[in-house]
Amino acid sequence: MKGVQVGGVNYAGRLTGLQLGLVNYAEAADSAVQVGLVNIMPQNEWFTGFPGELAPAMILVNWHF
Repeated sequence: MKGVQVGGVNYAGRLTGLQLGLVNYAEAADSAVQVGLVNIMPQNEWFTGFPGELAPAMILVNWHF
């Protein structure tokens, strides 16, 4: 998915862009930001690539660049 997803629950196999919703899930991300109650990007590791990536699951915001 490239661009913006807005909804209650958002899913993308590969995300490039923005997910804005209550629950956001992206299996992989090239350059992405997730804003919502629960944000999940399994490819991120726990704070090892900060600030380029945050964590696999975060509350309010998560990203991968």
